[in-house]
Amino acid sequence: GCKHADFLFLQNLTGLSKGNLSQHLTKLEQGGMLEIEKTFEGKVPRTIIRLSSKGKTAIAEHWSRLEDLKQRAKEWQPASTKRVARVA
Repeated sequence: GCKHADFLFLQNLTGLSKGNLSQHLTKLEQGGMLEIEKTFEGKVPRTIIRLSSKGKTAIAEHWSRLEDLKQRAKEWQPASTKRVARVA
């Protein structure tokens, strides 16, 4: 749903510490999934995070797999369970 998010928004959304969120974002950026832009508004630093085209594709594929799994779960029928008589 959004074009970009700032670091503080993502921190509040995820509940992660600044350090943990920073590490996750760095790894996703290194993997080509995110684009991170660091700017200043006056003297206040601002970090903007956007999904890259690779990230958008990965998210779309992930949602597609989840939808497929959801559909297969709806169609799943348990195997018939046969009771085996115990011989004493």
